[in-house]
Amino acid sequence: MAEESNRSEKRSWRIANVNNEVATINVDTEAYHFLKPYAQNDDPPLMAKEPELVFERIKPMVQYLGYSQQELSGVLEVDPSTLFRWDKGDKTIGKMRSKAMYDIDHIIAKGVKVFGSERQLKEWLSTVNQALGNQKPIELIKSPYGIELVDNAMEALLWGNVL
Repeated sequence: MAEESNRSEKRSWRIANVNNEVATINVDTEAYHFLKPYAQNDDPPLMAKEPELVFERIKPMVQYLGYSQQELSGVLEVDPSTLFRWDKGDKTIGKMRSKAMYDIDHIIAKGVKVFGSERQLKEWLSTVNQALGNQKPIELIKSPYGIELVDNAMEALLWGNVL
């Protein structure tokens, strides 16, 4: 049985094993990494009325991922010239595109927790993974279905599976 209790921005779980030995595990619950100043809570972005993102706000995340303008236009499903226009103005990228960016940032936040640093996460993201169909996670997170696969892989790692 697990019992949750809130402590500021962290949660702790009290877990009893078969011998009734109780252990407390502190769990960091921050859902976002690059976008956390813009995300209000841990609810899904659109359900929590998260703001639509301005293109400027996603740049640090895109730079971290190393996506080219062509790759980013594929992720956001827009023409590369649209990215150029967004970059020149202070325009929002729309609700669905904002959700896609929040979802990717959620993966990054979870990955930093799993691997301990941005550098180690980036190494894992950039490595072909047999459990993910011999694909690189950094390529998979370009699509909503791939985000789910990578999220499931990281959950498995959190529970001690080796991928």
